[in-house]
Amino acid sequence: MGLAALRLTLDAWLTGRAYSPKTILDTHSDLLRAEKLAETGKALPESLRPAVRRLEAAAQDTGDAGLRHVSQLLTAKLPVRVVAPRFRGAAAKQEARGREARSFEDEPWDKLLAALLGAQDPASLVLLVMSRTGLRIGDVLRLTRVDVWAAQKSGILRVVVKGGKEARVLLSGAPEEWALFSKAFLGAGGIDVAHWVSPGCGRAIGASAAYQRVRRKLVVTTAAVGITEKVWTHRIRRTVGVRAYRVTEDVLAVRDLLQHSSPKTTLGYLSEARPDRVADLQQKIREKIT
Repeated sequence: MGLAALRLTLDAWLTGRAYSPKTILDTHSDLLRAEKLAETGKALPESLRPAVRRLEAAAQDTGDAGLRHVSQLLTAKLPVRVVAPRFRGAAAKQEARGREARSFEDEPWDKLLAALLGAQDPASLVLLVMSRTGLRIGDVLRLTRVDVWAAQKSGILRVVVKGGKEARVLLSGAPEEWALFSKAFLGAGGIDVAHWVSPGCGRAIGASAAYQRVRRKLVVTTAAVGITEKVWTHRIRRTVGVRAYRVTEDVLAVRDLLQHSSPKTTLGYLSEARPDRVADLQQKIREKIT
């Protein structure tokens, strides 16, 4: 299989994803053990699944044919997971997570935006653009110098979003934040946003390293303004969707804003906004009856 020859590529990917040195060493050790077991035709134990999954993710991110070949061989040797139907395993956990309120409340949201505006470093500016456009962090990190320059001139950002489809985002709702972002990015001379946020990284791991830097910035900033709950970058996108729905009361409009393929996905985002809408309708009905 030649896994030893691919060690440097895998090392670079693991480092870019901010894995600890111990986890990196354990991953290499587990993969070498998995390789030896696979060569003898034996099935891999469940304890090696995390290492194989990391190898699979590295192959997808880097596009390395060698990593992809090895990951496919090792994945085929993993045992099939059996989930008891009455517990439903991961599906039940996913359903429970979907019911959680994931958007920011109004006061913490305002504090977060004020803190980000005051910082104006690359990671903060990426978070600001996300907060005004509803774009995913991956969408912003993929923007190139040409994309940003064209959007600054026309006021329309053309971006390739999840699924490989092209979307047009009007920037009229984010003039101040976009001006700060485009001025800083174009002035820095970076090729794309990912390498501007995380300079010095190779192209294969630049996006993942930039993602970790933006996420750490969000964690530090929220802690500084007194937000103690768990945060992740996708909460910004959810907050944009919830606040847009409370203004428009139109699920399809929010779907177009967030570039969702299906309204069902949008409804999952708005699960915490709909109770407010129901209460408003109930109040209006009472007023008309009385």
